[in-house]
Amino acid sequence: MNNRMIGSLYVLLILFASIHCIDRVKINSRKYNVNGEVTVVNGKVIVENFSYSGNAPDAFFYIGTSGPPSGKGYKIQYPAGSSQPLGEYSGERIVFDLPTGVEEKDVFWVAVWCVSYSVNFGEAYISDDIEKIREAQRSTARCSASPTWTIYLLTTMLLMLKILKNS
Repeated sequence: MNNRMIGSLYVLLILFASIHCIDRVKINSRKYNVNGEVTVVNGKVIVENFSYSGNAPDAFFYIGTSGPPSGKGYKIQYPAGSSQPLGEYSGERIVFDLPTGVEEKDVFWVAVWCVSYSVNFGEAYISDDIEKIREAQRSTARCSASPTWTIYLLTTMLLMLKILKNS
């Protein structure tokens, strides 16, 4: 075993250990086929597999720090800088920044809200307080690294271990 191989294995182990699992919270769909899984991490909201029919006249993402989803939350312009309501989406990945002054720990819910009719089309409660969000459906924890990257790391580590064993 040479020092270079041990160093490489060490780097790979650190990279693999740095992959952390985060919770994705499933959106509770109420109208217009709003669906997806929400994560709040590194100052961003990530909605995986986001779908919405686009049929409402005035729908926007909203972020709330307390209470049920409502127009009292923070209206999100998506895409950034756009004043247009949400259009049709089908299984897309949506990423937007948290509003100024809102930290990850402050986010209680993320919703698709119709401004004109004050209607919640779907929400995801981002909290561990079960008493506050009994109805919210949480999905299981998933790793934030892509499956391809994880497989690559594992395969490389196994190959390096095999080489080390044979040397």
